[in-house]
Amino acid sequence: MKNLKTTYFVPFLMGFALFFSCKSTKVHADFPFKFLESTYYRWSGGQPGVKGTNVVLKVLNTNAIGFKADSIYFKNKAVKVETHIKKDTLIFMGYFTDYKAPIDIELTPQTKKQIPLIALQNPYHLSDKEAVLTYFINSKKLFVKISNLVETDNQYYP
Repeated sequence: MKNLKTTYFVPFLMGFALFFSCKSTKVHADFPFKFLESTYYRWSGGQPGVKGTNVVLKVLNTNAIGFKADSIYFKNKAVKVETHIKKDTLIFMGYFTDYKAPIDIELTPQTKKQIPLIALQNPYHLSDKEAVLTYFINSKKLFVKISNLVETDNQYYP
């Protein structure tokens, strides 16, 4: 009987410890820059199906030491940030592409069983006009939530 209690107690204790040791992603409000403008726009290219969304975050450049922008999370997608400097403004750009290349895979019943289905989880609870900017300060990863992104005119490229 004592062995049976140990058999159930140890896995329970390990599961309990794992459950409470996992940290959720914390979004910080103390961002080292002042946001000047936060917008996004949809674009479409010259070929059918080539389209996407660009997120533009403009901040006042204060030369924060050890700062490096990493990625932008918007509408359940994440991309690496491109940083541009114009006078006293930093511009963080996120280029989200909706283009899907055709995939030609022939699946047999044997290979269908081998492909695992992976459920994607949304790490943030955001509305359609919110984004999260991931950045590093002195090698510490931090997050800032940007609310009320303004949608600007669509761009059409030939």
